Amino acid sequence: MAKQYKLGKSGLLISLSAKPFAGGGEGNLYKITTPKKLRKYVAKLYHAHKLSPTREEKINYLAAYPPMELDENTGAHSSVVWVKEALYDRGKFVGFIMPYTDGEKLEILCTPKIPKKLRRDWARFDFKKSPQALDMRLKLSFNICAAIHQVHSMERYVLVDMKPDNIVIQTNGLVSIVDTDSVEVVEAGKSLFDAPVATPEYTPPEHYRTLDYDPTEREAWDRFGLGVILYKLLFGIHPFAASSGAPYEQLTTLHDKIKHGLFVHHPAKKSSFSIIPPPHKAFYKLDESLQDLFFRCFIDGGEDPDLRPSAEEWCATILLTLDDERAYKRYGHILGGGLHSTKPRFALPSSRIDLPSYSVAATRLVELNNNNDLPKQKTILPSKQELKDFQVKRLKWGKMLALCIFVGLVSFIGTILAGIGLVGFLVYRAHKTFKKDQTYRNAQRVRKSLAVTQKKYYTKLYKIGQSRKSFKRRVRRIVPKIARLTKEVKGKVEGLKKYLKEQDHRVKELETKALEQYESLNQKYVKKAIGHRVIARVEDGNYSNLAKIRIAIHTAHKKAVDELVKERPVKENHPFMKEGKIAINSLMQNKQTKISDLIGVKVMALNNEKEAKIKLLYQGVREDTFIENHLDRLWKGKRTISDAAKEELKEAFEELKFTSILKIYNVNTRTGEVTLKDGRKFNTKQFRDSKLILTNLKYWHDETKHQLNALDKKRALLKKTYRQKISVLENEKRMELKSLDRFKREELAKVKIETQKIVLGAPFTNLQAQYETMTDYVTELETAYEKEEELVLNDYRSMYESIVKDCEERANRVANEVEEIEEALQQYNKKINHPKVQKSYRELEEDLAEMKQLLPELNAKAFEARRYKEITFSNYLRKLTQD
Repeated sequence: MAKQYKLGKSGLLISLSAKPFAGGGEGNLYKITTPKKLRKYVAKLYHAHKLSPTREEKINYLAAYPPMELDENTGAHSSVVWVKEALYDRGKFVGFIMPYTDGEKLEILCTPKIPKKLRRDWARFDFKKSPQALDMRLKLSFNICAAIHQVHSMERYVLVDMKPDNIVIQTNGLVSIVDTDSVEVVEAGKSLFDAPVATPEYTPPEHYRTLDYDPTEREAWDRFGLGVILYKLLFGIHPFAASSGAPYEQLTTLHDKIKHGLFVHHPAKKSSFSIIPPPHKAFYKLDESLQDLFFRCFIDGGEDPDLRPSAEEWCATILLTLDDERAYKRYGHILGGGLHSTKPRFALPSSRIDLPSYSVAATRLVELNNNNDLPKQKTILPSKQELKDFQVKRLKWGKMLALCIFVGLVSFIGTILAGIGLVGFLVYRAHKTFKKDQTYRNAQRVRKSLAVTQKKYYTKLYKIGQSRKSFKRRVRRIVPKIARLTKEVKGKVEGLKKYLKEQDHRVKELETKALEQYESLNQKYVKKAIGHRVIARVEDGNYSNLAKIRIAIHTAHKKAVDELVKERPVKENHPFMKEGKIAINSLMQNKQTKISDLIGVKVMALNNEKEAKIKLLYQGVREDTFIENHLDRLWKGKRTISDAAKEELKEAFEELKFTSILKIYNVNTRTGEVTLKDGRKFNTKQFRDSKLILTNLKYWHDETKHQLNALDKKRALLKKTYRQKISVLENEKRMELKSLDRFKREELAKVKIETQKIVLGAPFTNLQAQYETMTDYVTELETAYEKEEELVLNDYRSMYESIVKDCEERANRVANEVEEIEEALQQYNKKINHPKVQKSYRELEEDLAEMKQLLPELNAKAFEARRYKEITFSNYLRKLTQD
């Protein structure tokens, strides 16, 4: 029997495969064989030296707080392969289970060439073979960023060990973040569980500095690794991979170059490289908005980690770069203004409305009743090459001539009768030899076997005929009515299908008209924006929406500011910026503390309320378990009890320290022995009325166990309710902290702008004023656009809702009619389940099944017999005599 492990939360027992299918430095991965519902998961068993109480606590924590949008429905893809439940072996922690994912490691696309054995499957991502390779890689980048954003949105996890080996990809673009049991868990800015490892090539520069905080506790750590991964995916080379010149010629490793900020495209350090590999040249073909994010990640972020773009920002920029309407519709909520309003798309009524289901339990009976066809034998003719023939030696011409002369002499010298007799004798001898021929014997054996099988076949045909007559006689008054009602149901459902199809066509026409209005409205506001005298000076482009214009304005402003900064650099330790950061950090800390304290008080109050309710829940039952207070229960059923018997029993129980019925482990009614949970035993036979005491003790114990089991279920339900309430509070806390984080970024940006005004003077002030004027104008246009769009498209939406409402009403009406017919069918279904009907049905099905099994055998033997059709005596003689 396979070894079984127990899941910590659900208590389910699972069995694993005998051998692991993968392994690593921390443990091995095993497939789950039972139960079936967990076969889409795998188990990770840690190596013995990797097990610890801290790891167990961490795994249980991860299982309790998965990423918010994690969806593990059947058939769903897991973009984050997260811990599901801890795994135990006889109470000892050994590992955990997680969803199974398949694919290749992202590293295959992070080199200049795709590995040869994978080029065919990954041709769409190959720059040399596919013109769409960059778009495909950008879409893959978007999926990676979306998955990481899903983890970061919890505000409690930092992945730390960010590298392509921990991302699994599929050819359809789906991604999975793996090895998530090694994440760092952070609450209120402090680490609860550390991440065990980090890879130097993906480690940010702050790791090499002396700081007053742990950089792995901040999301900015992951943002650097994400930037490196995306750069490698898009260009096939590390962003810091280049040969360094003076004064960095001694730096050879990537982590040394990261430490000194030697980003290949750093404007201030281009002279520091002696050789830059060719793959880096593709960087300047990338959309400028994406280039800007890489600059922020590796240059600005090198000085201030908080300036690195988040996974959410990467998603937004990649989405705009791809300009994919389907992606806008699905992911537009993560972008800024201008893309909240996507193209009007109306779901087809047939996709929104479920067709009414109906019973098909009697379909087979109806089919058997209506179908009189019998399984027939198939005729398969063998080809000429497959026909059997005699393997005999032909008579030579000399022998044939001598034989003819001999027969002629006998007829001439003797009589004609003698010649005829001689010929007959020769034919007789030939026939005897024919019967001894091996081919003839094989033919006879095949024909006899066929005859036996044919006899079985015709016998079975007769039996099926009788079974069918019996079956039809039993169902003659049931099946026709069922067939009529089923046909009626099918007609109604098919009619609804046809109606929904017609409405689908109407909705498509409506959507086409709405799209025309949308495009017209969109172009109107794009022209308004481009017509602005300041925006008109921005580099021209093919802008399809206001969001693209906003990005173009930002890019142009960033370029202009960079030019000013080159002449007069703005230092991060500028007094105004330093004071501003200190003030903002102090304000943020106070607000975070207030939010945490407020939510903490609410959580504590809920926990206290839960404990009080649980205590109250068990109070009455636990009081009833004390033996001293309810000693009379042991004599239940007896009218009078002597005080001496009571005292004797009381003293014996006090000596055993047997104070509560809950201390009993087992009661043996046959021997009278009672076993306590601490292993001690006593026998009730030593007491008066031992039989009565034993019976009542057993009843009392069983009753208490039953009550406690019922209360345990109530307690579990109560805990679940309070867990949900606490989860709501924690989500509320997370959302408030997230909005606080956005507020911090906005305030830091304001401080940076004010510092730049001080350092750069009037030129920057004028640039900033122009930038704010343009962005404010675009914001006004976006607001006006949304209002007008609501007015213009509202009529189309109301028409669409009207169509859907009509479809729903018709679907409900058909569903009610189908339900009424189903009720009528139920009456006939009861008659179908009559034993005699079921017996005749089973007999007919069994006969038909046996016939199906017999037919292949009959066909095979008939085919074999046809191969021997030329094996006859006349053919044998012809074979002997033919030339």
